[in-house]
Amino acid sequence: MTKAGVNNLSQQLCELCGIKPRYFIEFTRTSGCGAIAKSLSAFSYRTIRSAKNYIIEHKNETESELRIVQRYPDFENPENFVKLFELKTLGDATLFSNVITYAVDRVVDKHVYYIFRDRQSFLKLLIEYLESDVYQERFIKSVKQAIASEEWGY
Repeated sequence: MTKAGVNNLSQQLCELCGIKPRYFIEFTRTSGCGAIAKSLSAFSYRTIRSAKNYIIEHKNETESELRIVQRYPDFENPENFVKLFELKTLGDATLFSNVITYAVDRVVDKHVYYIFRDRQSFLKLLIEYLESDVYQERFIKSVKQAIASEEWGY
């Protein structure tokens, strides 16, 4: 199985929040008019065995390479990032407001601007926030559950 389509920060965030990867069957055609890669379908971990059997059965019949790919949601994807950024956590508070409060509390020598200069820096700070012991465990747990309960694009 190969991992594709996700960066390390997104995978770290998924693992912290208990988001399981999804599995896809992909094929790459290497003959004809050039290489074509396509994701055939998403399936649960329980059907991995049948997916492997599908690959074994069809590999000789086609001129394609079939494989199983594990994917986590990519939080640097603009749609996922905005949804994460605006996610409601407790009451009317957004995830952004939680993280910015954490950032302001911990930043002494740096300006907040440098912490939020791009998506990666926000994700790094979010991961740090979720791993911190500054806030009560039940509060951090509720934030993780809010992230895990959303439907993310893969």
